Amino acid sequence: MYDLIIVGGGPGGVSTAIYALSRGLKTLLIEKNKIGGMIGNISTVTHYTGLIANETGKSFAKKMADQVSSYGLEVVYEEVIGTDLKKPEKIVRTKDKTYKAKAIVLASGTSPKKLGLTNEEKFTKKGLYQNAQNDHDYYKDKVVVVVGGSDGACKEAIFLSKFTREVHLIHHGDFLGTVKEFKTIIEERDNIIVHLSSAVKAVDGDDKVNKVTLTNSQSGKDEEISADEIGVFVHIGANPNVSIADQVEKENGYFKTDDWCRTNIPGVFAVGDVRNTNVRQVSTAVADGTRAAIKATEYIKSL
Repeated sequence: MYDLIIVGGGPGGVSTAIYALSRGLKTLLIEKNKIGGMIGNISTVTHYTGLIANETGKSFAKKMADQVSSYGLEVVYEEVIGTDLKKPEKIVRTKDKTYKAKAIVLASGTSPKKLGLTNEEKFTKKGLYQNAQNDHDYYKDKVVVVVGGSDGACKEAIFLSKFTREVHLIHHGDFLGTVKEFKTIIEERDNIIVHLSSAVKAVDGDDKVNKVTLTNSQSGKDEEISADEIGVFVHIGANPNVSIADQVEKENGYFKTDDWCRTNIPGVFAVGDVRNTNVRQVSTAVADGTRAAIKATEYIKSL
């Protein structure tokens, strides 16, 4: 029996763990893949206090992994498939084991959205990617397409423009939904071509993608981007991983919480991107973890 089980090893989960351990809680963190979560897949981490210049997602995730290791946090790498949270003794089930705790923090994060194309699976890892940091070397001096108009998509387009011949940034909106800093850089980069009010209609090729067809929502016309080989990097948002906790109340598809990250079930908390909030950043996930650990400690001591 643990005092606290944390589901998810992203910034929110790691922050929770550090504060929980500092308060003497017997803590277990369950992570499906690796410490860092989705942050480990992005090219650069920006706008977070205290970071070095050009901090990569991979190096940032390694720092988190080293930090929890230095605290002696118990981590198991398993996929959580379900929970039973209504009783005082909280139960978390993985494919192989069952774990019990007095309190639970859900930091299960999100999964990237896909384009929804009929042949999307065919080209996954054969032209369709979601990890510019890992895949950019292959497309050096080639043509790439980045789909999305948020901070994340624009940041990846800027990163890829350093290596590739041409970057086509595709966004369905009439203007990019990113901060001024990234807009300015994109405007100054000669090899970034922005396609607004546009969506990917099709990707085609034999073994690799060599043609991307766009459709413009204003003109109704199609446009083709063709090259010997094209890398398509998709950053069109993400879906919250909430299915593991059916008993927790949802709001807009996310776990509903109060300002202290408490859900409708006593002893169950939700932090980070899986929580219904207006802002989802590394900084807000870390703050969520801090609050959840403090309140979880109070809850456990009251039992």
